[in-house]
Amino acid sequence: MIVVVTFVFVRWLKGSSALDFILVGTMWVILTVSFEIVLGRFVLEVSWERIASDYNLLQGGLMLFGLLVMFFAPLMMARLVNEI
Repeated sequence: MIVVVTFVFVRWLKGSSALDFILVGTMWVILTVSFEIVLGRFVLEVSWERIASDYNLLQGGLMLFGLLVMFFAPLMMARLVNEI
């Protein structure tokens, strides 16, 4: 879903260089992790251990893979549609 949404909106991002799209991916990752921490810890009062388990591959957490895809998706889709 991340890749499809990025593909649809990559022209709207209007980056002019690879760095622009890397910065977009970085911001998406920061906002996602911040949202998860704020919602999980402070609204739903989930423990830090439970939040960390989403990032631990040994506990079945695949969040790191999603964040990696989210980080690189703007750059990959911009190159795919020849924006850079």
